[in-house]
Amino acid sequence: MILVTMKFYDALQMDPSILKRKISVCNTKREKTYYWTAIAVRSILIVAFAIVFISLLSGIFGADNTPLAVALFCMMLGIRFVNFEYCIGDSLITLAAVLAILVLAPSAAAVLPSFLLLPLHFVAFFAVLYMTTQRPEMGNGGLYSFAYIYLTGNPVVGEALIRRGLLALVGYFICGAILFAKHRKQHKTTRFSEVIRKFDLSNPLHL
Repeated sequence: MILVTMKFYDALQMDPSILKRKISVCNTKREKTYYWTAIAVRSILIVAFAIVFISLLSGIFGADNTPLAVALFCMMLGIRFVNFEYCIGDSLITLAAVLAILVLAPSAAAVLPSFLLLPLHFVAFFAVLYMTTQRPEMGNGGLYSFAYIYLTGNPVVGEALIRRGLLALVGYFICGAILFAKHRKQHKTTRFSEVIRKFDLSNPLHL
């Protein structure tokens, strides 16, 4: 029974695309039912956790900061599997920089003159993408650009901005802990400064 439970737990940790590949090569109906059950249970658990996580943070930091709670939940799920492809020290620094941009840029856009909005969004959006998206196929580009656009449409000022900053700090500790636990042994020799030096508009990624 323990062995079966552990195997099912392992199945719950898998990406749905992996589970579907396993289903496609299953030889028996029982095996297919096993993996389809894992997909269904995984989805239910994620939705349930999302409701609890977002509701809890919204209750503590205010309903006006629910958009950041949603973004943090998505970041937390993604960062388990996808890192920034440079050493953990630099990754933790850039994670902090990304969260700072997600908090400050939307609020700045809400109060700045209109002629400054284009350069602000260009610099902020580019910085977020460049710090997080070394391999677009892994999904970070869509995740962090979604967060930026979503928060830009839901800016806060004053006391709500302070609460948003505190929420971002909580999110940093959660996502940073996951990043460290899951990816600290990867890309040990790659520094973010090297990534910057390699910038070249002839590279499709940078375009």
